Amino acid sequence: KLAYAVARNYPKTTDQNPEKASLRQWANGLIADFDQARRIETRYLAASVRYALTATRNTSKEDTA
Repeated sequence: KLAYAVARNYPKTTDQNPEKASLRQWANGLIADFDQARRIETRYLAASVRYALTATRNTSKEDTA
């Protein structure tokens, strides 16, 4: 899902604006490092994503009983 979000929402690496191209290269690096967690930017990304997914869930009547 991370790769999909980057592909849809970040500029292309071939963008004429060097800052936008650099941003996409950085995002591509995050994708590449996601499983290895070699960089500080990705070390806690998995935990952050899991928190975001569970924090946005609605509670049901069964959850409160």
